[in-house]
Amino acid sequence: MQNEDFGIDPNPNGPEEERARVRGLNRAYLDSPYVEVRSFRWPLPGRPPLVFALAIWYSRSGEERQPVFAAEAILEEAKSLRLLAFDGHEGEWMRMREFRSWKWTFGHLARFLNAWRIGNRYFVLRYLSGHESSGVELQEIDPKAGLVATDFSYSFGL
Repeated sequence: MQNEDFGIDPNPNGPEEERARVRGLNRAYLDSPYVEVRSFRWPLPGRPPLVFALAIWYSRSGEERQPVFAAEAILEEAKSLRLLAFDGHEGEWMRMREFRSWKWTFGHLARFLNAWRIGNRYFVLRYLSGHESSGVELQEIDPKAGLVATDFSYSFGL
């Protein structure tokens, strides 16, 4: 996100109060966000460990804080961290009118359900939420391509 218009509905006939709400979220994120990160480290034999991270950015610290962005990532922990996968759709959804009363907590971001090493391949089972659906998907962690879908998934919803 680089300016306060991120996620603004381009429809000029949309409600101004909604555009103002989204700009307020964006300004809070750009001005001085406070971030909380939860990470899980997976040490692997013969290769750098993987770090599964969930993050929520807030408008300020304390009880009056408001979530302004959220994302998840998988990193490889070598001499420096290397980003393998990034998903910031929760940050985009925070700007959607349908989700303005949603409670954005780490419990809602519990995306990484389990991980396995099978031979010299690595897999992660992720909870995937959509706008009107949810599901789980087994994805392979590829050091060059990031997360790659497999043929194993289950989804439900509209």
